[in-house]
Amino acid sequence: MRFVAKIFGTGKAVLPTVKAAPRHASPWVAASLLLLAAPSLVPAAIEVDTLGGGPIALGGPSFGYLDGDTLQRAQFHNPFGCAVDSKGNLFVADRDNGAIRKLDIVGNVTRTFVSGLSQPVAVAVDTQGNIFAANQGDGTVQTFDAFGNFVSSAAGFTQPSALAFDGLTKMIYVTELGGAVKRLSPDGQVTTVTTGFAVWRARRAVEHTTSSTFQRATWLATIVRARLPRRLRGRS
Repeated sequence: MRFVAKIFGTGKAVLPTVKAAPRHASPWVAASLLLLAAPSLVPAAIEVDTLGGGPIALGGPSFGYLDGDTLQRAQFHNPFGCAVDSKGNLFVADRDNGAIRKLDIVGNVTRTFVSGLSQPVAVAVDTQGNIFAANQGDGTVQTFDAFGNFVSSAAGFTQPSALAFDGLTKMIYVTELGGAVKRLSPDGQVTTVTTGFAVWRARRAVEHTTSSTFQRATWLATIVRARLPRRLRGRS
């Protein structure tokens, strides 16, 4: 679980089982996946493209903390959630390195966007390029501008596991490992939307949503917005 990978293909919006590793990959399954799938299309073949991670030398460790050439040099340590900005850059929550890593896909370069975080497990990007990171270690959601400068921090979350940014209301929805879903407003207020949100409901909802982009770490946060009662939508 040291790789960052992306998946291309069509079919239902579910995570596939990778039966064969790509040419540059080791046997580990990618922990962070960018899944681009159209639910309305019939299932088709899935192609896995390894971006980077894993041992950089024969017999070397499968994890680490290195920037540079994404495929040949960069290393991660338990990468979790990921998000793509409007310019096509991929941001990865590198949990055990306590960092958000920025991958220039076209240039094949990995850089550290921000470090010193407490077990970041999820990341989201708004239209202005601001980055939101959910930290499982200290239960916070931190905001950084497009240049990596600290903007704000909101507490009040218990082991956050995923988050999603709502571009219409500017709200951030955060899921917790205990099953709760919370909402963070632009002025920093944290509101509990629901508790005990069952994982199986989120998985079932995936098949009925109209969204075509998913990542494993943000299943709940992505689906919750579509399943909220009308009276709760857009309220702070």
